[in-house]
Amino acid sequence: MQEEMEQMPPPKVKEKVSRMVLLMDFCAQVVDLYLPRAMDTFIALTGVEGEREVLQEDEEEKDDKTSHTDEKE
Repeated sequence: MQEEMEQMPPPKVKEKVSRMVLLMDFCAQVVDLYLPRAMDTFIALTGVEGEREVLQEDEEEKDDKTSHTDEKE
């Protein structure tokens, strides 16, 4: 039992490690919750999402025109 007690880290070290783990867990939760929303906001501010919608509409119009010309033939 004495050997086990000697192998145990001092309470200060154990407390510091525990605090560090809690801090990393908190940071991970913050990143997990807010990073996707921050990226969505950034994308919306740059206007890339609006361009994507315009491109999709253009592709749909091209498909419609192609299908109409195929029907005529």
